[in-house]
Amino acid sequence: MTDKTPVKKPVQGKTIPALVVSTARGISRFRRAGFGFNETGTIIPLDTLSDDQAKALRNDPALIAKEADISPEDAAMLLGDKTPNGDA
Repeated sequence: MTDKTPVKKPVQGKTIPALVVSTARGISRFRRAGFGFNETGTIIPLDTLSDDQAKALRNDPALIAKEADISPEDAAMLLGDKTPNGDA
């Protein structure tokens, strides 16, 4: 499943809500909502997920999903920008 929703660039100075998702105990790798997860954890800015994807990640018993706030700089790096303000 590929979501065609455009990725929003973070606004400088504000925190970005995110999900930190890892696999539950005893599960080394798992895929859900178009993402691969492991025991280490993956940070996903919430505005990059559809409502259905976020719900699937939160409700899957094979995953541990925790809410977090991340800095705009971290969000930019997670979205593939090479610099915090989005200038590649």
